[in-house]
Amino acid sequence: MIFTTFYAIYFVLFLLYSTLYLVYYQLLGLQGLYKKREEAVYTWLARWCRHLINLTRGQVQVEGLEYLPNHSNILFVSNHQSYFDILLIFGFIPGKKIFIGKIETKKVPILRTWMRLSHCIFMDRKDVRQSLKSILQGIEYIQQGLPVVIFPEGTRSQSATINPFKAGSMKLATKSNATIVPITLDGSYQFFEEHRRIKPAHVKVVIHPPIETVDLTSEQVKTLAQDLQIQIESKIQK
Repeated sequence: MIFTTFYAIYFVLFLLYSTLYLVYYQLLGLQGLYKKREEAVYTWLARWCRHLINLTRGQVQVEGLEYLPNHSNILFVSNHQSYFDILLIFGFIPGKKIFIGKIETKKVPILRTWMRLSHCIFMDRKDVRQSLKSILQGIEYIQQGLPVVIFPEGTRSQSATINPFKAGSMKLATKSNATIVPITLDGSYQFFEEHRRIKPAHVKVVIHPPIETVDLTSEQVKTLAQDLQIQIESKIQK
């Protein structure tokens, strides 16, 4: 419990420290250097995520990097076990990534600025119209060549089990003709959720072979969410 308290305090202090970088990135924006700012933001966030994972004293094993497409019209589809999942995907899978986050995170100072700079999509699941706008924004990002990450379960499982994938989330892929890259996160719930305190964990991040949505039949589209869940679940040790 002592380490968990230390980790929480360190996270807050690190977040405050990050405001120095935010000032610099805002200045880049004022000078119209948006591409340079974007590259710098994603590089810094990836380092930050790896640092926060390493601080837990856990181990991360990544498999399947060779399956990453050589283009960026990608929808990453992953199971969701832990608060640490975003850190794992952002920090240990190369390249830019846009996450769809809960609307509540917009209330967190500093963090919301980082999320905005990384093009995070905020979704209010209680508001159907706003949720539709978020999906359309995600489709637009993918078509622009900015990879998007979704957790089709909609919430953390907090265990090795997987909650049913929501079929509606697959519209991000089928409407944008994205390449789907399935990801299995195995063991991330052991970082915190298993014991309700920060503990070292051995986590596997498995990248599966990509799926081209333009090649799918109408029947395959109907079962896409279920098929992805089976594929992702196959790499989880229970």
